[in-house]
Amino acid sequence: MKRTILLVVVSLVLVLTVISLADEPTYVLRFGTVAAPAQPQVKAMQKFAEIVEELSGGKIKVQVFPGGQLGDQRSMLLATMRGDLDMFDDSGPAWFADLC
Repeated sequence: MKRTILLVVVSLVLVLTVISLADEPTYVLRFGTVAAPAQPQVKAMQKFAEIVEELSGGKIKVQVFPGGQLGDQRSMLLATMRGDLDMFDDSGPAWFADLC
């Protein structure tokens, strides 16, 4: 009986050690906008990226792509809808009417 309990305890310690040493996945989120890098919304996006990385212990990283690097507003909206882009910022939603 004692031998079985000892074997279970040792096995549990080994499993917990392996789990703690295993690399946890890191997630990278892409955040696009057509706004220029100096614009306030881009500064806010960059601050958001810093906070997310800090609160997740570095497990979630947000890459900010300003200045239309990932396309125009319409293409970023469609990319987000398809799941190719995680987030995008639109500072002027008047162009949404063109999608109807």
